[in-house]
Amino acid sequence: MPISIKEVAEGFTSEQKFFILRRLNYDGLVSLDELPAGVTFMLEKIYALSETEAVEILKEYLAEHDEDVNIPEADYEFAQKLVDQAPNSLDNAESGDVKTNLKSHFDTNKPLNEKELELTNVVDISSTESITHSPFELFDWSMQVRLEAGLIAFHSPYPEVRAVTEPYDDPSVPCETPRAIIVGLIWVSIGNGLALMFIKALGYNIDGQAQTYISDQKMGHYAKIPPRAMFRWQMVSVSLLRSFL
Repeated sequence: MPISIKEVAEGFTSEQKFFILRRLNYDGLVSLDELPAGVTFMLEKIYALSETEAVEILKEYLAEHDEDVNIPEADYEFAQKLVDQAPNSLDNAESGDVKTNLKSHFDTNKPLNEKELELTNVVDISSTESITHSPFELFDWSMQVRLEAGLIAFHSPYPEVRAVTEPYDDPSVPCETPRAIIVGLIWVSIGNGLALMFIKALGYNIDGQAQTYISDQKMGHYAKIPPRAMFRWQMVSVSLLRSFL
């Protein structure tokens, strides 16, 4: 059931919530009274993270994605800046305890609106200032370190993945695969099964070739090969392959 932005992560100020929505690319919501499940999920998870847990997540992120060409440079540098600005008192935390606490955050069976942690060091920001802050401008370390860590731990470190996927699976959305199988079997039984087989075969071939093309382009990206050059050699290889088949 959708809930209002006022009812989720109540320890955050309104300005902090709006900044988080902008960072999550949800600043264009029509209504703040009925938040999508993904927004509610991320707000609660970010709110529940402690500063120590967030710093631990960012440290692992920096170590694992060093020289990762798919990580935007601005994201990586900002994460490094947040870690560098961490108070010295956080370094005394036990790593094992932090990892144990982090595992508890992935229990998606908990209610999304459960209050797990009291927020500390909240900075009250005026609405005018919150609009002018860029995503990579450090102005509220406590909130921003948990925001960036939450994006990595509970969503994805890659902006492209976050742009096309939701961090929260909605159990109310029906699964299409069983329905497609049942309807397909019915049509095979009462319709033309041979025609359906041709459609399936053509669809599989087109999809397979498209996936191969994308995979080759990705390998070309890693190998620093321009996309057009990769496409030309793909056309040559396909032509040679077809000539021998």
